[in-house]
Amino acid sequence: MKPTPPQTPQQQQECHLDELGYCFIKRCIEIIETRGLDDQGLYRVGGVNSRVARLLQMCLDRKNFDPETGRVTLPDFSDPVEWETKTITSALKNYLRNLSEPLMTYNLHPVVIEAAKIEDAETRKNRIRNLIQQLPITNFTLLKLLVQHLRNVASHSQKNLMTVSNLSICFAPTLMRGPDESSLSIMEIRYSNVVANTLIEEYDSIFNEPRLNQSQNDSYQSLTLNQQQTPATQPMRYAEVTNHANNNHNDHFGLGLPSVPYYHQSHIQPDLSQQQVPTMSSLPFYPINTNMNSFQYYPVNTNVNSLQYYSLNSNKLPYRSSKVVTLYACVADTESELSFGPNEIITDVRNSAEVGWLIGTLERNGKRGLLPENYVMFI
Repeated sequence: MKPTPPQTPQQQQECHLDELGYCFIKRCIEIIETRGLDDQGLYRVGGVNSRVARLLQMCLDRKNFDPETGRVTLPDFSDPVEWETKTITSALKNYLRNLSEPLMTYNLHPVVIEAAKIEDAETRKNRIRNLIQQLPITNFTLLKLLVQHLRNVASHSQKNLMTVSNLSICFAPTLMRGPDESSLSIMEIRYSNVVANTLIEEYDSIFNEPRLNQSQNDSYQSLTLNQQQTPATQPMRYAEVTNHANNNHNDHFGLGLPSVPYYHQSHIQPDLSQQQVPTMSSLPFYPINTNMNSFQYYPVNTNVNSLQYYSLNSNKLPYRSSKVVTLYACVADTESELSFGPNEIITDVRNSAEVGWLIGTLERNGKRGLLPENYVMFI
């Protein structure tokens, strides 16, 4: 079962790694860097809790995302009088802290900690780089954006006093929290800082090199599988929770990040006694294009309530095999979804804009539609 993150007194609501969150983080970074990075204690000095909570509530309101168009609408919080820099930096950190799973994932946590213990600096850097490149594309993309920003902050450390080491102390617990925070030891916190320090100092070699090929990934998969501590369970099947569901999914194929972030479980119980349910680490690896330029949002002039409009686009789909085999039975909830049993072949499989969904053609009847990604395995 996937670990559940512990609740903390500061946690107001669970945040989601989706287009809305991505645009919020990107906008925070833009405002902070536009104002300058010379403020002493940047990211160390916290904002007023009520103001931070207000900014998060205002920007992460689901009404700010239109699933029909894929457009994200953020209120303007660039006024330095109304929104202090420390309020924005605290909101950015709180968003990352309140993600349902940390940006560097629970699955990678133990192996990255082990990598941080390697004494040789070059070997340690290479191992951390190889592991970070296994992150899901959405996690990798946001982490790259964040670390690039932290490197910029560190470059002004003579004035802001936020060295790489200080920034690592601020962000390591947020990026690398474990499934059970109460069990974190002093030594594990230390190694988390080592990882964060490496990410910032070695940004170019970690984030700007091509992602690993299959042969390079084999050793990682073996290591990760050996680290699995939790039993495999049936994956969640996602379904939209909205009264404005978009039935014309073809309009959104190719987006790099999920379009509709709120989902509920709506799945059929498979017979787990006869089969091993795959985990992310046991599935085949496919190289992914991580060029940050493929994720952009564009300001649009508007006079309506001083809102700014943003939208994400991705012109290049991640490369994958175009054929999958189904692992479980699935009954469609809508006409746009496929119904299938286990061990069926689905061809011409492409990414969908919906998080956790693909689109493909069922081989036995030629019907094309949506299918839950974690109900299939690429072959």
